[in-house]
Amino acid sequence: MMPRRRRLASTLLRIVVRRLSGADRGWGEAMLRELDVVESEWDALRWAVGGAFVLLRRETLTDVRRRATGVLSGMALAAGVVALCLAGFSRLLALRGGTAFLAEIALPVAVVIAGAVACWRRRRFVAAGLLLFATTFITHVIVYYL
Repeated sequence: MMPRRRRLASTLLRIVVRRLSGADRGWGEAMLRELDVVESEWDALRWAVGGAFVLLRRETLTDVRRRATGVLSGMALAAGVVALCLAGFSRLLALRGGTAFLAEIALPVAVVIAGAVACWRRRRFVAAGLLLFATTFITHVIVYYL
């Protein structure tokens, strides 16, 4: 029968290892195997808590990097779409009235929002970046031009 502290340590590490992605899971399983070699019950508990902290921190940082990269790439993509729309309709920008509004604001925003809808299921963070850019662009137009 396993003592209570060692069982707690083992359970804690198993829960964390189950949550990990592929590359980090092997590292977590190695920590679980090393836990059997730790002699003292308190040392085993400290080993498990320290290992769980390191594994969760590494997993969280990887997840944050992935999300930030997705949002930033979505914003860059949206900026490129708006720049292409503005460059493509430069002759219409010389006109004033409803056509200019369509070329300057409505068309780029519609393209960006359509891209966000298309990306939502598979590339949610890219879609979030697209929507963030569209919101910022609309806010800019409202504040400075209307």
